[in-house]
Amino acid sequence: MLIYVYDGYWEGLLTAVYEAYARHEQPDQIVTNARLAQSWLDQYVEITADSEKASKVARSIRRKISAMAEMRLDRVFRSDDPDKGTLIYHYLQLGYQYGPGVDNYLHENAVLEMHERSQRVNFEVHRFEGLMRFVRTDWGAFYAQFSPDHHITDLLAPHFARRLSDQNWIIHDTKRQIAALYNQKEWILTDQMPELLTASSYQDQQATDLWKIYFQNITITERVNPRLQRQMMPVRYWQNLPEMSK
Repeated sequence: MLIYVYDGYWEGLLTAVYEAYARHEQPDQIVTNARLAQSWLDQYVEITADSEKASKVARSIRRKISAMAEMRLDRVFRSDDPDKGTLIYHYLQLGYQYGPGVDNYLHENAVLEMHERSQRVNFEVHRFEGLMRFVRTDWGAFYAQFSPDHHITDLLAPHFARRLSDQNWIIHDTKRQIAALYNQKEWILTDQMPELLTASSYQDQQATDLWKIYFQNITITERVNPRLQRQMMPVRYWQNLPEMSK
């Protein structure tokens, strides 16, 4: 098999797509170094990210396919799926073939998979808009930590910038160690957590107790449905939900 290996970033993936067309090759897989399990039977090609080549591919997506396809690509790239690079490449092949109507060809596996995976990412964003739990830090800002399946912190930030516009807050993805910081004016994405936060206590026990009381008071015992609860609030998220702690 012919396998292209890129750096894991969007620019690197688009460069790999560019190289596939420029070299008249059809790689069987496009993967990152982190996902690579080498075999002596395969041929590996290291792809070095090139901003100019990546920009050409990005422009071609908007010009030859559609803005909707561009958004779908962004959502799938945010996913934690190990084969997303290969899937995106196959989807783009179909996009260049069918043009703006590519998303109507759901009989094509790549198109159907792109729809399903992008929907999973969008659904997780929607889910965390309601599941994020903030507590006040010792130095006054509100802090929420979560461990999403996908890379969605910067998709959540605009929602909370609108909802909590008069507060300073931090949304911390502990799985990827990145955070969105908001100062009542604008938000930024960073992989450097503030020293004040790491040095202070942010577990506000009073807030935790209030969440538990609220959860208990709104519960209708006769209508408790554990199966539905786990569907809407997966167990893997419970570690960051104070109302689910004991």
